[in-house]
Amino acid sequence: MPVTVNIRQVKEDLGEDIAKLIQEHYPGMYIYVSNNPVALEFESTEAKYQYILNLANSGRTYDYIAEKVGLSKDRVTKIIADTYKNRKSES
Repeated sequence: MPVTVNIRQVKEDLGEDIAKLIQEHYPGMYIYVSNNPVALEFESTEAKYQYILNLANSGRTYDYIAEKVGLSKDRVTKIIADTYKNRKSES
């Protein structure tokens, strides 16, 4: 279950400078911080999906891909299927 942390808690835990930066850059916004360490490895969702497709095209199993990118096998299957479906409809 997600935990809500307010800016005062951020200030206490990470310091005033970090809290001020967050307030300046994301005023009034909610920020979701993933606990998936792989989330920071990709610059965008598209880059992550391309990586998944590259692994699939190189013969890796969906189980392997799911573990590698921190997603479920069902999610990996859907990403690959949707990508191929979209490519087919564009051509």
